[in-house]
Amino acid sequence: MDADKAQRGSFGGTGENPDTVDHWRIIQGMSFLGPVGHHGIVVGGRRRRQQQRRLRSADNGRPFTPSAAGPPLGFHRHRYVHPSFPCRMTIASEPLSAAPGVKADTAHVSALFPERFRPFLTELDDGSVASRDVPQFHARRTKIVCTIGPATASYAELLKMAALGMNVVRLNMSHGDYTFHSEVIAHVRRINTESPFVLATMLDIGSLDSVRLGQMPGNEMALSPGDRLIITTRHQAEYPDMMTEVSDDAFMAVVQSGDVIEVRGNADGSVVLLRVAEVTADGTDADCVVMEGGTIRSRAPIGVRGKSLRSPILNAEEMERDLDFAVQERVEAVALSFVEAPEHIWDVKRQLKERGASNTAVVAKIESVAALERLSDIAEAADAVMIARGDLGAAVRYDMVPYWQQRIAQMCRAHGKPCIVSTHFLESMVLYPTPTRAEVTDISEAVKQRVDALMLTTETASGKYPLRALSLMSTVALRVEGKLAEDCRLAELPPPLVSHRRWARGISLVAERVCSSATTIAERLNAAAIICFTQRGFMANLLARCRPLCPIYAFTNSVIARNKMSVLFGVRPFRILFDGDPEVTVQRAIDELLDRQALTRGDRVVVVADILGGKNRATEEEMLLVFGGLDPENRGYISRELLRKGLREMGLKAGDDVELETWLDEYDERQGLVEECFTASDVDACVLDRQQLCGDMEGEGDGVATGAGADAGGDGVPSRARRLQAEIDYPAFRQLVQDSAEIVQTIQFRRIE
Repeated sequence: MDADKAQRGSFGGTGENPDTVDHWRIIQGMSFLGPVGHHGIVVGGRRRRQQQRRLRSADNGRPFTPSAAGPPLGFHRHRYVHPSFPCRMTIASEPLSAAPGVKADTAHVSALFPERFRPFLTELDDGSVASRDVPQFHARRTKIVCTIGPATASYAELLKMAALGMNVVRLNMSHGDYTFHSEVIAHVRRINTESPFVLATMLDIGSLDSVRLGQMPGNEMALSPGDRLIITTRHQAEYPDMMTEVSDDAFMAVVQSGDVIEVRGNADGSVVLLRVAEVTADGTDADCVVMEGGTIRSRAPIGVRGKSLRSPILNAEEMERDLDFAVQERVEAVALSFVEAPEHIWDVKRQLKERGASNTAVVAKIESVAALERLSDIAEAADAVMIARGDLGAAVRYDMVPYWQQRIAQMCRAHGKPCIVSTHFLESMVLYPTPTRAEVTDISEAVKQRVDALMLTTETASGKYPLRALSLMSTVALRVEGKLAEDCRLAELPPPLVSHRRWARGISLVAERVCSSATTIAERLNAAAIICFTQRGFMANLLARCRPLCPIYAFTNSVIARNKMSVLFGVRPFRILFDGDPEVTVQRAIDELLDRQALTRGDRVVVVADILGGKNRATEEEMLLVFGGLDPENRGYISRELLRKGLREMGLKAGDDVELETWLDEYDERQGLVEECFTASDVDACVLDRQQLCGDMEGEGDGVATGAGADAGGDGVPSRARRLQAEIDYPAFRQLVQDSAEIVQTIQFRRIE
């Protein structure tokens, strides 16, 4: 048995049950031992004794003696200066503490959370989740994306994963049917409504560049080195042994003799390599020799090293069905595979807009050489970027993957887009209860690059230890972040923002500087948190770019915007009702944070908010010019969604209730009302209040817009009446502009009383 297997199987030969071993002991020996950044997990035997001697001589003779209670005081720390980070980085081993006032071994995990949520968290108290493994509310800033499969699809498992630190739920549409995915999304929606956790849902819908093998007898085929496999486009009802079809005929126009074909997503987790020996003259068959064997399964995705399999008709119908499903279920994001040009992203966004889901984010997966060549354009067009290291490693040399990972992370930060790193973080934990040294190092390096999120795939979808893998990733990320914060007293300045697509350039530059200044103030004055108020998450995104050392608490009045912010670095999103009086809104936010025990009396916070102030200097000529620009076809009206854009071009902002209606769709609106009534002490009274609110809003007609009525849904919760019509003519536009005011972006320093 090799060393890694011995380590994984017995926890360093201690014979302890892996489910009861403290996480700090897994990474207690992780350290930086030289300029190349060698990391290691110190296990029993000669290496531990050698390290004890080193630490005894280097730390005034105090030996390093591991114990179940945690590392001793004065534990020696090895320091290492990372070339991409200006401060000294330290990794040491402190035990992961539970929430204040709760013992680490308590059997009731629900006691860690506010009392109003505890009746809905009973699944956490079955003993499978230890309270010491539940991160504090504001502790970890790097987010975690988990792929959901049969091992984790139940409500109880999803709730446990949310408690252990999962922030985004990923559903791979290549596996499972629509019924399975719909049930998972319903569970996520229930968690968002009933619990203190906030989860976003991301659907991986594949792409027009996905090529798969056909159906096989028994759903799989075992291949050994030297075997010959024929890949064909004959599309017959049955095939002889060692022959399978490919999903697209255009595959044969790309593949040539000598090419290396990779078969991924196999039953045993391996990547099978095939070398094309010959392509028949009629272009229907490719005779391949197996280079590296394994067990391949039906509909496994394949790729040709160094080549793109782009085809305009490839999988188009399947992707459109997936988009329809994403819109129907109102997920927060869709991930598009093998993006090679920004046009691919614009095409998907156009389809989403046509389906009435323009708020759905599009995540571009970087997996090919062509994507690397247009990286900046893709980052500009996408809402987020995912580094899919598995397929990317097949397209470029292995030794270039770390370089491109760091390059893409830097590019995303410059464009103000979230960056997700995916694949192979804890692959050994699919089968074994503990990770390898290299896997722990891989997590720590990604955290040091300050990416927004790390993603687990097979580990949580079908692995044997999904909860343990998630908890371990959270623990490693938390400790690395803690040591970075300890050694780096001030947050590093972000690169200049190069993308100004979301706002007008002048406004985005001001907002960028406001966020940078707020971060500096928070660090200089040792603020406990930064609180920001945002409608669509843009200000929270700009704050996350600055990577402050304190948590960012972002408040919005939109359910979808709140969920989408779950992927942003260091951001903890909330949904509250915005009031016309900004001071009332700020106090609501502070009360919520006090209830969540995220803040305490006496804490100092920095508040970033837009308020309405100054003078409205919009002239009649300017209003006509802006309205004409929004109505190039001279129809005499503009859509409700364009009102906000017109106001921003004039440097104006309407009231929060009006601004919300310019982009809030009916699903988002109704889901917010559902959550309000669910958390209310008297649900019936809440419904009546909402009905009264809708009636009051209808009665406030001012000639500018008419109410939409109070439509009650199947759950008895009415829709909020709208003050804006779907189409706004120039007189209504003019009145709305005159009722607006200049945007005043403020930074406030407050002490919580």
